[in-house]
Amino acid sequence: MRHVPGSFVVKVDAEARPVRAEVLMGQMHRAIAREEAERQKRDRFASTLVIAASIIAGVRLAREPDIGRPSPRVASVIADSITLARAILDRIVPGS
Repeated sequence: MRHVPGSFVVKVDAEARPVRAEVLMGQMHRAIAREEAERQKRDRFASTLVIAASIIAGVRLAREPDIGRPSPRVASVIADSITLARAILDRIVPGS
């Protein structure tokens, strides 16, 4: 006989009841629905983050003469605005 590593050997419980396919499909449908709900929540908070960061950056850059051209100052203000908006969102909705 060949040697088979323990991780590939499956122990079968003689008293275990067989799992019906309907039960497995029900669990799968619930898992898919839960993942879809989590994705929608993530998408909603991502759009909220974009709006908040845009407002913060707009207020901070309102008096800048050349915000139309990329510059280190504009990039820095945008990065800081995203960080601030994310901190606000995490404070309001923990785990978002």
